[in-house]
Amino acid sequence: MPRFPLLTAALIASTSFATASAQTWQPLGAPEGGSLFRFVQVDDTLIASASMTTYRSTDAGASWSPIDTLPPLVTLSTSAVVGNTIVALFPSAGVYSSSDEGITWTQVTDAVTSEQFSTLAAIGSSIIARTGAGELFRSDNLGVDWSPIKRPNDTMALQMGTDATRLTICEFTDVYTSDDLGETWQTGFTLPQASMIELYPAGATAQFAFIRDFINASTGFYRSTDGGLSWTLLNNTPADIQEVESVRRFDGGLVALTRTGSGSYFPMLSTDDGISWTQIPTPPNDYFSAVGSFDSTLFLTGQQGLSRSDNLGTSWTPSNTGTFSVGVGALASSGHAAYANANGRTTLFRSTDALTWLPHHILPSAISFIYSTAPGATPDQDELFVSLSNLGLHRSTDGGTTFTPVNNGIPEYPLNDGAIRMVVDLVRVNPTTLIIAVQGSSRPGRHGVGGSTYGAEGFIRSTNNGASWSQSNSGFPTIGINEIFQANWDQITHLAVLSNATVIATTRTLGIWRSTNAGASWQQVNTGVPTCSGVRPAFGDLITLGNDVFASIDSIGSGCPNLPTQVLKSSDSGATWTPASNGMPITSRAGRMSVIDGKLNIVLRPTLGGYPEFWESVDAGATWTPSASSPQYPLTAPHAVKDVPVAGTVFTGLWALVPPPACPGDTNANGSVDGADLSVLLSQFGTSVKPGSGADLNNDGVINSADLSVLLANFGNNC
Repeated sequence: MPRFPLLTAALIASTSFATASAQTWQPLGAPEGGSLFRFVQVDDTLIASASMTTYRSTDAGASWSPIDTLPPLVTLSTSAVVGNTIVALFPSAGVYSSSDEGITWTQVTDAVTSEQFSTLAAIGSSIIARTGAGELFRSDNLGVDWSPIKRPNDTMALQMGTDATRLTICEFTDVYTSDDLGETWQTGFTLPQASMIELYPAGATAQFAFIRDFINASTGFYRSTDGGLSWTLLNNTPADIQEVESVRRFDGGLVALTRTGSGSYFPMLSTDDGISWTQIPTPPNDYFSAVGSFDSTLFLTGQQGLSRSDNLGTSWTPSNTGTFSVGVGALASSGHAAYANANGRTTLFRSTDALTWLPHHILPSAISFIYSTAPGATPDQDELFVSLSNLGLHRSTDGGTTFTPVNNGIPEYPLNDGAIRMVVDLVRVNPTTLIIAVQGSSRPGRHGVGGSTYGAEGFIRSTNNGASWSQSNSGFPTIGINEIFQANWDQITHLAVLSNATVIATTRTLGIWRSTNAGASWQQVNTGVPTCSGVRPAFGDLITLGNDVFASIDSIGSGCPNLPTQVLKSSDSGATWTPASNGMPITSRAGRMSVIDGKLNIVLRPTLGGYPEFWESVDAGATWTPSASSPQYPLTAPHAVKDVPVAGTVFTGLWALVPPPACPGDTNANGSVDGADLSVLLSQFGTSVKPGSGADLNNDGVINSADLSVLLANFGNNC
């Protein structure tokens, strides 16, 4: 019997019968391990913000759940706590407050009023807001109303700190304090030759300032126990500290995240109120960007997500359950498995069902691109290549379980301490021959588009299955010299191989090239390729479908928003090109492409604003139509995992094109839709689940009245 008979009756009475949902794009979440910042503790709840998502934890950070009562795609930038009320700033959305430990939120200040706010801090029952221009405002009713604070001599409040009763601000070297919420001010400490001071609110006992003296090339970490009236230099911190990112007070003392002259970040601990500091042991082989605390527990955000320590850093454990790294930096598929990583992260994730993504391998540096070149009989036999930041190319022949560097002959960046160039595209021509394109400068656009061409190496080829590499630029001209007066070639942006082994390549300025001898020599093939002010366009992607090859054009990247086509097609191995964008909006720029079940997919980005969309062609590019329910902010064209298209997006993680269930409404998979299925749905009603699992009949990840509509529309059916 249903557990909630009254709810059942009410829902049936208020729900209209509906048909089963069609195939739609549904969110999968993202690889676990989101970067959490700006930790806020309220009673027994810990709140932390990631890019475009805010999470809460009720078990001291062991697990997390996203807060769904905030506007979508917003990031918490600063907050203040008054009693049990959190007041938080979400840029572009306004100031919101919560009095139930972050469960529900109410907007108290609109986005226009709070547009210039950069920092919030609490003094007693009042909240102080500092703007990027150094202005100060005060609210005595939890952010509902704000009034300006008169600053001494119209001083710019470049930094702000608070304790229980005192407000401290500084303008360059001058520090001012107020004990009456800015009604009157006192002059505090001055360091004549310092050119930067940063204040850290660390509780009622002490405040800290990090002072960088550029004139004398020295730095110092100072402590004040009287609210900023006087300061003492701390001489027991490492001499090479160049920056202090934050200072937090917790039950174990004080923790500070510092940066050294070498660029390394590490946390430091003080158990005597900041008089002395020691470095905290950290998880190995990681790069840290934020520190947080909950009672006596410490948290560190690094490349591998969030780690927690209950013993002041002696040991660390992952604390990523429920958090997602929403920026998917790379995505590839072998057909029966998909591989992804989060932006700037070192962990490779793998999925064999398109729905569940598990960490599979940790690489020695950040993954930039993933290439699936030779699918195996099983996922554990897939051949993969990954392009790593500064460490070149690594190869796996066991589905990403192990990797070996294959960089012999791949050039290094000029004047960059041995850093190996990033591989921005890779193709396998035959069992022994591989061709790669490497990054032509340290700061190119995506796939080299939009960056400097200095230092570009042209085509790099291996004829021994990656054991060694060498340039292969016969027929491909140089275009100048690089930073160290060596020959310079145009940037190769994309590579593709046709079924007849012809290799096609797009370049940054010289259009399209091809090779009919496995990359030994090259020929320019620009017949039909448009120009803009005499220059060939920038290309968004290059892909093959049978004997055809397609090139998408990034019109904005080309500086030519009025080009006559967004896609070019060649049916003669690249010799000639014709427009193939019939049906596409004129005001769009074409991006990444993929092929699934013989159907072309492409990402179109509007030039006049709005969300990018997926479009598709079922007739080899003759006509294009929008794909169903395109997810927002697509970053990658979809790849198929066991015939389920999966795509990665910038702000909303991974998405899948999920078909309707074979027997809509059959929650217990017994072949009929009846009262037992209704009982299952009601037992899960109001919960969040993996999209398509349990009683989630419309694949949106939430069990609600929409799922009940599907069940009732099919009630009594036998499948």
